[in-house]
Amino acid sequence: MRLEDFSAVLDLLAQYNMAPRPASEEIPDPERSGIAVENTFVAERDGVLVGVGSYFLHSGDLAETASLAVDRACRGMNIGFLLQTARLKEMRNRGVLKVRTETDRQETIAWYVR
Repeated sequence: MRLEDFSAVLDLLAQYNMAPRPASEEIPDPERSGIAVENTFVAERDGVLVGVGSYFLHSGDLAETASLAVDRACRGMNIGFLLQTARLKEMRNRGVLKVRTETDRQETIAWYVR
């Protein structure tokens, strides 16, 4: 991810209600309050950002997958798989031995299991 991708990444994450937000009275502990550019991958198609996948590095050997989103118009094109593969490879290269992930979407759970 490049800094200039920030706005497009936020727009894409908003499609799935995953955009980071600051803490507030209504949501004192949001799921995500920012984006670590150095831990975020993007996918482009014809010069347009169509996918994003990121992770958090918790310690030297523990990481957690973060947002993984693909523009609805581009689903089924293997973009999510490529983003998932890229972030897992990067985590491995950084010495991560354990990866934690979380999702509440049944189709995503089934996809991860496959």
